[in-house]
Amino acid sequence: MIAQELITIPPQTALQVFTTEDAITPYLAKVREHIDQFSGDISTIKGRKDIASMAYKVAQTKTYLEGVGKELADEQKQIPKKIDACRKRIRDTLDAWRDEVRAPLTKWEEAEEGRVNAHREAIACLEAYAKPASPETDAATLKGFLSVAQGVVIGPQCEEYEAAYAKAKETAVASLKTAIITRERYEAEQAELEVLRREAEERKQRDREEEIRREAAEQERLRVENAAKAEREAADLREQELKRQAEDAERRVAETETRLKREAEEARAAEEAETRKREADREHRRAINQKALDAFIAGGISREIAIQALMLIAQRAIPNVTIQY
Repeated sequence: MIAQELITIPPQTALQVFTTEDAITPYLAKVREHIDQFSGDISTIKGRKDIASMAYKVAQTKTYLEGVGKELADEQKQIPKKIDACRKRIRDTLDAWRDEVRAPLTKWEEAEEGRVNAHREAIACLEAYAKPASPETDAATLKGFLSVAQGVVIGPQCEEYEAAYAKAKETAVASLKTAIITRERYEAEQAELEVLRREAEERKQRDREEEIRREAAEQERLRVENAAKAEREAADLREQELKRQAEDAERRVAETETRLKREAEEARAAEEAETRKREADREHRRAINQKALDAFIAGGISREIAIQALMLIAQRAIPNVTIQY
């Protein structure tokens, strides 16, 4: 029996051992002696197995002694209390010794669990970056996530999870780069829409101002005409003079209307020319960017990286490198 590797109680003395006070003590002392002489190396697989084996022997000794005691209790019904008390002492003592023997292994197992959980949590954080970002997440925040993911160092400190770290980091970096490109394109489109909305508001304001000028000119014309009519009715003698003045006033009104109309037409023409110029410049830039993108792709660079490179160059984020438009 495994338990007999530590102690054995001869059947002829078993009853005395279990019914005499402290008669079990020498046997327990012998188990204690085995424990005190035992030394297990927690840093090696063999050492950890030895510790587990020793703890198992102590537990089996408890089972053996309890079995002997139970048999005696069954046979000696008249002294069950003494036997049960001895059995409890055996259980409590050997349970405590078993826990004492196994304590280094238990401590190592807890530390090992903490180490494994730390790696798994770190990998889970990287994997979370690979998931689709919220529509409200702006490009700056995504770049912050990318910086964190790129900052993860893959090396010996990753231990047996190095491959999992590398895969999670690669996936997270690729996903974040794609998300950043998409978000920056969206933000650029929104900025362009805002410029167009602002330009439309400016055109509406100019149209209102032009309408005010036309109304002022019309009021001036009416004022001059009414003044001329009043003058003609007031004095026939001044009829010719008033007529001349009215003609002069009408001429001034006509000149004013002509000038305002010319200015309005010139303003509209200038605005249309500026719009055409902006559109031409935008098309010119787009064509140059497309040629550069095609050249990058032809050179073996993926479309996504080529787009990101063009955006960095256009933003002047690459020293000494510019696009000549």
